Amino acid sequence: MLSRGFHNLTARYNGYYYSTESIKDGVFKIENNNRENYDKTLPVYVYPTHEKAKTTFPEFDKAIKKSTTCIQRHAIKDSKDNTIPTSGKWIDNNWINIGISRFYKREFFSGIEAFEYVVSAYNHSKDKYDAMVWLIKSYNEVGSVSSAAPIISLLKNEKKLPAHIKKELPALEADYYFRKGLLTEASSKLMEAANNRKLINGTPRKKRARYSFIIAQMLEEQKDYKRARRFYEYTIRLKPNYEMVFYSKIKLARLLDVKRMDSEKTKKGLLKMGREFKNADYYDVIFYTLGEIEEKEKNIDKAVFYYKKSVQTSTVNPSQKALSYLKLGEINFEMTNYPIAQAYYDSTLTTLPNDHPNYKNIVARQKPLITW
Repeated sequence: MLSRGFHNLTARYNGYYYSTESIKDGVFKIENNNRENYDKTLPVYVYPTHEKAKTTFPEFDKAIKKSTTCIQRHAIKDSKDNTIPTSGKWIDNNWINIGISRFYKREFFSGIEAFEYVVSAYNHSKDKYDAMVWLIKSYNEVGSVSSAAPIISLLKNEKKLPAHIKKELPALEADYYFRKGLLTEASSKLMEAANNRKLINGTPRKKRARYSFIIAQMLEEQKDYKRARRFYEYTIRLKPNYEMVFYSKIKLARLLDVKRMDSEKTKKGLLKMGREFKNADYYDVIFYTLGEIEEKEKNIDKAVFYYKKSVQTSTVNPSQKALSYLKLGEINFEMTNYPIAQAYYDSTLTTLPNDHPNYKNIVARQKPLITW
């Protein structure tokens, strides 16, 4: 009995604790270094790319080493050297930590093995629900959403689901629906998560702001502009990081209905933002937005002026610079200034990442102009 108590205590405080701290360090680094692409709908969760994952290998390798050593030293085994799952605490938690670390290293299938082992070997432990959550995340990330569906169903039908799992379930479902392209269902689930304001086991304000912004993006994609505006405004009220506040304001300006609303206040606000030094990296976005408003109002000369200014002030955002070039190309194309249009399309394709949604359409429009 003393031996079992010793193993449980040591497994928790020597292995699991330090493994968890290393994971926290790695996740903090990922989130702190994350650069959002506001040209696309934001993902529900912040995960690293293959390249960026390498920067956190030391933290997650340390976590794997701590948990593996803990399992080797403190897992209680029978006479045939098989681990007895019911004999010790914290061993399953260490397996989950190994899986999480593999996940963030983007070694997904090794992570899935760890999570599946916990679900099968520790099926009487509540920790299996945490493993199931990470299985859903893993299957979603590798593109096997069909494998995630039955696990989501199991969690939804579980009557004794831990409170922290219940809290995360709507976001998990939203991620699942989003990856299936079911935006209505995804936004509905994110609304459920964003509306969870409980003091205990509620969704933190930072996450609610993120979910609100994503909901607005989804509604905008579905052309439900009125509701999209409401959620961008709600995002601002939740006071997230400055970049998200900035893009919420930009999105609101771009959704302005110039036929029904006075644009002067919006334009003055944008011009003020364009004079503030803290927005130096965003000047191109601001002037592009001003160009869009002027174009909606048929003030083509002013629109061209702002699109050119957007190009001139672009420093760190090649995608935005490309979009400004594209606008200039489109305007000149419509005005039958084909040689000028071709030059702008060339600049667009030189600057725009080839994974941009409109890349092929731009190439198709540019090709006939080459002969001019």
